[in-house]
Amino acid sequence: MHTFRPMRKARTIAMLLALSAQSATAQMPDSLVTQGVKALSEFARICALPSSAVWRVSLCGPMVLVDPESRGAIANRRPPTGEFAERDGMYVGTLPAEMWIANTAIDWRDERWTMVMLPLPDEPFDRRRLLAHEAFHRIQPALGVSAANAVVTQLEERDARYWLRLELRALSAVQLDSGDARARTALSDALLFGEIRHRQFAGTDTLEAILELSEGLAEYTGILVAARIDSVPPYVAVESARRSFEARSTYVRSYGYGAGPALGLALDRFAPGWRGRAGTIRSLSLELARAVNWTPPTLMLDSGRARAALYDAAVIAAEEDRRATARAARLAAYRSALIDGPRVIFQQRGLGGAFNPNTIVPLGAEGLVYPRRTVSAEWGELTVHSGGLLVASDLGSAYVTAAGITIDDAAHKATGQGWELKMAAGWTIRPGTRPGDYEVVRRPPPLPTRPAREALQKSSRGP
Repeated sequence: MHTFRPMRKARTIAMLLALSAQSATAQMPDSLVTQGVKALSEFARICALPSSAVWRVSLCGPMVLVDPESRGAIANRRPPTGEFAERDGMYVGTLPAEMWIANTAIDWRDERWTMVMLPLPDEPFDRRRLLAHEAFHRIQPALGVSAANAVVTQLEERDARYWLRLELRALSAVQLDSGDARARTALSDALLFGEIRHRQFAGTDTLEAILELSEGLAEYTGILVAARIDSVPPYVAVESARRSFEARSTYVRSYGYGAGPALGLALDRFAPGWRGRAGTIRSLSLELARAVNWTPPTLMLDSGRARAALYDAAVIAAEEDRRATARAARLAAYRSALIDGPRVIFQQRGLGGAFNPNTIVPLGAEGLVYPRRTVSAEWGELTVHSGGLLVASDLGSAYVTAAGITIDDAAHKATGQGWELKMAAGWTIRPGTRPGDYEVVRRPPPLPTRPAREALQKSSRGP
């Protein structure tokens, strides 16, 4: 039997690990590997610069970029689990099967990592903004900043959107005007529009404050870092982001992306040093009002309507009227397909999977509709391409339309209009209690064969 000397054995093991990693990432396009290695190298240089020192904790740290299709991954340091091979100073391998894939921060063994999905934006500014945004989520706990999330369903309403858009335009005017007196007037307008919205729609102040901290500060960080690196005035970048945000179809989960950067820059101007105590702040809007000693006027609504004319209120109102009409038709279609019509029912708490938070459609007390979403649970993986997935308010059940359903138990799959289901072993689909409905359930255990029944009967009679 041949024996290896220690050095030769170590080299052989290293070669086997490298081959294993290459095999595991065979399905990930090499272009993504190249992009990931380049992006991580670039971000390492950027986050080490003084201009990237936004917070008292460095944005530099463990980061992994993941291709959702192949689960191929590129990391800037050797991950604590999985098989990864070194390549150009980075580590290439496959994300362990038990880990979710998303743009987020994760606890990987005893380390906190940043995870970002591939492909990354081609535009350098957007790529740097994204990586800095997600890197902020990694340091949030160290800063004492809440990472809680929220859905501000009230921001689907016509008037809530109207006053929010006015507020964001006034905040832009704060930055675009170099005169202190005029900037303070614009800031007063922004706070006024926000206060009107909060009073008309109860609970928005609390929910919006959550998003200002969780996603708002992350987006503020991303834009600030990218603007500094590109030598772009931050207010120019925030104004561009504001225009893009206003064009979004919904604000219910993305409010922080629109408000956070603008509120952060206003605090930079009127409350210098606020970042040093970010962990004690519970609302960026409230912190800003305190910084300038703002109080609402007596005739608040009348004042708001008068000031609104300065920010193209008529144009905003017309756009929101058209959106409200289209939204009513869309909600009616979702109710017809996912509540009144035949549907497939999935029972499972703690649904996981990928989705776009910027497309969520609130459907009242029934829950939230995701136009497209991938959901994983013990019964398998459901991918919704169109038609919508309704997730109940208690997160315990989900629904898709049963129209056009076909079930293939032998292949462990089912399809319908706009969706497909890969069922886990031991699960099936059966008719539901309501005519036309179906439900995903565990397959009943098979009946014992005749020899097995006879053996069972014999053993039950005893010797």
